[in-house]
Amino acid sequence: MDWPSEYEENFSRAFPKGTPYSTGFELRNSGLPLPHLDIVLVTGDTTTATQSMCERFAQEFRFRHIHIREYLRSLADQGEDAGRALGSLHPLALKGILHSKKDVPAFFLLQILRYMIDEEVKRGQTRFMISGLDEDAETAMVFAEKIAEPAALFSFMYPATKGSEDASAHAAQISDVRASIEEDYEDILLEVEVADQEVEGAYERLFAAISERACSVPEMVMEDEQMGYARADSIVQT
Repeated sequence: MDWPSEYEENFSRAFPKGTPYSTGFELRNSGLPLPHLDIVLVTGDTTTATQSMCERFAQEFRFRHIHIREYLRSLADQGEDAGRALGSLHPLALKGILHSKKDVPAFFLLQILRYMIDEEVKRGQTRFMISGLDEDAETAMVFAEKIAEPAALFSFMYPATKGSEDASAHAAQISDVRASIEEDYEDILLEVEVADQEVEGAYERLFAAISERACSVPEMVMEDEQMGYARADSIVQT
């Protein structure tokens, strides 16, 4: 769906673009102008519902959605054909890490993300939605320094599910990591409640939250007041 430009403007007002993309290790020396990027980080994206929301938002607003774990699996499937997309991480090392269900160290993951973003930017893509960082505070917290300043952090909040003590302990650990990420990006944080496997209502709440944030931006309030004064002046003159 092609949304009216006003919806695009709401997002831009709610989350002004960050610093120029100046850390791309290939673009720096390419002679190409360094663009501004719209990057949305996502936490709480572990359910089918929230992944569907990410895909839908990305498609409708022309973001390139990268779910970290799924992207790494696709690179692992390519093996040696992945080439430079893996940075200095050996394809067999990636397979071993994924097989053991561990996180790829931030050093390697940042190389992988920077290369992927570089390649996308060369093709004209400047909007990225990156999800799957719930258990990786280190990568999330240095993202701005090593890649680019995120424009927004979407936090999808959903009811806790009951399970074994081990599962509950793991969930609590993830929750602590999420909390530290969200605290670090508090100024661009947008929280959206998601009922279990419920998409449409949560997607509506996401749009409502973006619109509310856009209206709270001082510049927008000032412009609205100026428009009000202009209308009042025209009434007086008539």
